[in-house]
Amino acid sequence: MTGIDRRHVLVVATQCRSMSTLTALEPAARELANALRDPGVGGCDPGLPGGESVLYGELAAPEIEAAVRTSISRAAENGATLVLALLGHGFTPGDDPTLYLMARDSKNGDRSSAVDVGRLVGEAVDHVGVKGVFVIVDACDAAGAIPPASTLTIGSSSGKTRLALLMAAAVNQPAYDMAMSRELVRLLDAGLARAAPHLCLPEITLELREHIAQQSITHFSYDGSDSYVPLWLSRNRHVQANMSPLGSYGTAELDTALAPLNLGGLVGPGWTLVDLYRLHEEIAQAQPGPARTRAASLVERLILAHRTASFLRSFMPAALTGTRLRQAVAALNMAVSDDQAVGDVHTEIDAAEYVARNAPTSRGACVKALTRFVVELADDAGWDLNEPELRDWATGINALVALNDAVHERCERRAERRLRLIVSLHYALADDWPEQIGAWLLHDQAVYEHENFDCPGSDRPGTETALANAVDWAEDHADALGLPLRRIEVAMPTGLLLQWRPEECAYERRLGVDYDVLPRWSRWLERLPDTRRAIRSARRRLTEIASITEGGRLDWIPARQAAEQHRLDEDFRNGVYRRGVGLLASPERNEKLFELLLRFAPIVVWPDSANIGPEHQKRVEDSWNELPLGFLHAYRARWRDQSCDEACDPVADLRAVWDDEEWLAFCDALLPPPGHKTRST
Repeated sequence: MTGIDRRHVLVVATQCRSMSTLTALEPAARELANALRDPGVGGCDPGLPGGESVLYGELAAPEIEAAVRTSISRAAENGATLVLALLGHGFTPGDDPTLYLMARDSKNGDRSSAVDVGRLVGEAVDHVGVKGVFVIVDACDAAGAIPPASTLTIGSSSGKTRLALLMAAAVNQPAYDMAMSRELVRLLDAGLARAAPHLCLPEITLELREHIAQQSITHFSYDGSDSYVPLWLSRNRHVQANMSPLGSYGTAELDTALAPLNLGGLVGPGWTLVDLYRLHEEIAQAQPGPARTRAASLVERLILAHRTASFLRSFMPAALTGTRLRQAVAALNMAVSDDQAVGDVHTEIDAAEYVARNAPTSRGACVKALTRFVVELADDAGWDLNEPELRDWATGINALVALNDAVHERCERRAERRLRLIVSLHYALADDWPEQIGAWLLHDQAVYEHENFDCPGSDRPGTETALANAVDWAEDHADALGLPLRRIEVAMPTGLLLQWRPEECAYERRLGVDYDVLPRWSRWLERLPDTRRAIRSARRRLTEIASITEGGRLDWIPARQAAEQHRLDEDFRNGVYRRGVGLLASPERNEKLFELLLRFAPIVVWPDSANIGPEHQKRVEDSWNELPLGFLHAYRARWRDQSCDEACDPVADLRAVWDDEEWLAFCDALLPPPGHKTRST
């Protein structure tokens, strides 16, 4: 163990002649010391020079004070954290809340005969060289052990001190039979199933309170240091020792970052979060410069990532699915700094590392990104975003403001999803421009209003005028409801899908600048005998595509194969193609081909012009969880910078018709009920 990790322990267990003998005192003290000395648990060295870690018996007050001060000096010499346990009888005199530990000859209420615990703790905390102090007090009135605030915040260390106090009872409250010490040993031996790889004061206190009802387990902490390592009491034995906290991308990046610091070879299997904390301290000792800054920043991000992953496993284990994780990551629209894609995210560690490593480098950006990710995930899983556990996690990583911001943003976006405008050109004859369009405003997925709008001239300008009028109509209703309108879905027959881009229609600016405009196929709105059957089939295909975890989600069809439409039709009917479909060459005005694809595939992607290459296919797969809105994001980027054709996202070269469950449910709801016969006109 390096000096950076060093920890010392001293357990003082004293009997008092004027009080009843504490029969549980000696075994509790020795078991506690053994647990804290265990390399796999407390990892502490003896606190006294002679190799002693336990003082037990009828100890005189000066003997106790001398031993504690010796352990303080020894910890300071080694730059160690001191774990100090004080067990026995205690009292607080009169109205003075100061705790006195009763030594051999102490008398109840007599300050001069006992040990002032707060003063000793204060000396330990404020001793230069002591890295931190974790104190366990198992005595009556234990909460009186808290030292004066001035000792912690001023003193010789100018407030750069660290203290964790675990106390068995409140002031003026008894403690019974060393119950806290005995239960603490059990906890250290077993570990906690839903905690980080090391146990700190808050989770220890909560666990003890669950098992000890007759006394008030109390804790106090202060941390004014610059250390990034939390003050911990023991390693969590429940965490499997052979589980590395690092994903493959995090490991590779960390190895690269450590190489210039001559700290390579430190990353390996068996690592826990504690090792990351230790590594951060090791890096702090390295030569100052850009390499140290980069490595320290990366380790800080990985620590935050794995504290987040641990929280997710505890907070919402049943909701952690690969699809949800990838969707939550994709919702952040992060610029990826390496070859890792959202599709490579399969576990909570993968996801948290992805977010942490790709967050902007500005101050606080990593915390904000992880907070947004957790909020996305929790909200998608149906969790209350005001859960106290969520706020406790955010407080623990100094992200409470970021959490409030993320929840506010999520609620705003949730409000944006409450309204949808669906405009359909399915009244058009023979794929020509319609005389009239239909418009449905949906509020919380139910039809709120329906209206038809005439298209002057039955041509493209007239249709675009009708579309603008429909948006005005929907915005008026949105204002009355006090909700924003963001999503507009435009359903078109096959021929118009191949020639018209409704997101580019004029509405002050392009319609797609301020609205999320999605093209749909209007065939699902036509009351044909087989429409409901086709919708049901599309829903099955969507479910199958969503379940794909290996390989692509699209079957890419080259121009030669697309030209053989009879063979293609047979392949679809025989179940050869069960994914979405991507065309490698533009279909131009080939409506028969397009009709065939749209009938059998709920997701169809095609190049807007010319052919596409492997980079387009890869980008579609890598950004799958961002689509179909990702297409619109890419179009917007191209609109803003007309010179970015070469550098723009490759998906800007593509068009898509992308069915989803909400769209298909709407179409199904408009159909007449099964068995209903539509009269001929």
